[in-house]
Amino acid sequence: MKKSLFVMALVTMATGMIGCSSDNDVFNSSAIGQNAHEDFKQAFLEEFGQPSANQDWGFASVQSNARTRAGETGKTDEELIGMGENIVNLTVDELSASGFKRIVAEDLAVSAQSDFDYNDIVFDAKHVKNADSEGWSTFYLIVRATGAHKQIFVGDEEAEGRFEVHELFGVEQKTFVNTVGKVKEKDNGAYWAEDHDPVFVELKVKKTGTEEPRLIDIPIYVDNNALPLTAKRGEPAEKLCVDCDYSWVVEKTKMKKWYPQFEHYTNCDEPEYSWWHSYYWDDQETEPVPDGGTGYSIKLNGKEYIIVFKQENHPDGTKQFSTYLPIHIFAYEKSGNTKTLLPLGQENTIKVLCNGDSGHFSRSISYNTDETATLVTPDNEKEIYHAPVTITLNVGGSSVRVKSDIYIRPNY
Repeated sequence: MKKSLFVMALVTMATGMIGCSSDNDVFNSSAIGQNAHEDFKQAFLEEFGQPSANQDWGFASVQSNARTRAGETGKTDEELIGMGENIVNLTVDELSASGFKRIVAEDLAVSAQSDFDYNDIVFDAKHVKNADSEGWSTFYLIVRATGAHKQIFVGDEEAEGRFEVHELFGVEQKTFVNTVGKVKEKDNGAYWAEDHDPVFVELKVKKTGTEEPRLIDIPIYVDNNALPLTAKRGEPAEKLCVDCDYSWVVEKTKMKKWYPQFEHYTNCDEPEYSWWHSYYWDDQETEPVPDGGTGYSIKLNGKEYIIVFKQENHPDGTKQFSTYLPIHIFAYEKSGNTKTLLPLGQENTIKVLCNGDSGHFSRSISYNTDETATLVTPDNEKEIYHAPVTITLNVGGSSVRVKSDIYIRPNY
């Protein structure tokens, strides 16, 4: 492991200047900048489709939606200031509870055939209000990874102490850091594939007016100052703001494969800030799930429901199910750390449909006397690859339809 570094960066930033990713972004006027952004936009549309006009890529969210284990508490700003570079040793839950968010970005060198993984730079960021001096805002960054061959700078060219991410880690420009190799056990949802320690950076940003800059407004540039990365509402995003338990994508793996829910998140009318929780079952050890199974979280009318799929002779936690065996389905209403079985069959119903084809499985679910459901694939559909399926949950007349990352396929 390389020793963690402490880097002080003073970054001057003005509202509306090139490099600020907000609704008032101004693209670089050079031909290379315009062409790169346009190429990225076209590749994004081919890969994920047209974003919803309401899609804000997480930069409008104020409250963290990260899941926190019982007993985990956040640090006050005063405590964080006292910790300094030791902040890198905080757990994912502690960071989330302390107000950190994770910023991930794509460096524009993409096409519909490339990896499109949003791991070219990964860092956690927190606005530390009590560390502000007059005219400046202070941000703490924990720089975690880079999967870029290009130069990635944080801060504009006039900033004192701005850093290039490869130089920060002390590696050659074309070296990947913490995005390759064997993926370790999940730490509450965050994958650690570290060959370098994360690096703490204190970033001071000059205030403009009375408003504080948002985390996603921290300037990120590709190839020095030629290409400022942007995240504009309703348009293809070059960077995303997520919670700290987001597991960044390993190298040479597409976002669509690592997170099938991201495509739905891109297109949905009401943005879902925790699309990376589409499969999140590792912290449910005490939940009343009969003999294991695979859990899928759905939110409806401000409540969280867990849909559990279970199939004979299939391992707990699998996302792949066979068309040749019945699938037992349970529904639970979650409140805090407990779940209550949601009766299925009368006021509450469930549909499981092959994505893009509402006819598949439309009449395949039956309801049981124990208030659960069973899905049996019709004979004429057993050889069809249903991947992934869309789940519709109806509770008391209100319903929500979400695209899952669960596959039902033949001969599995």
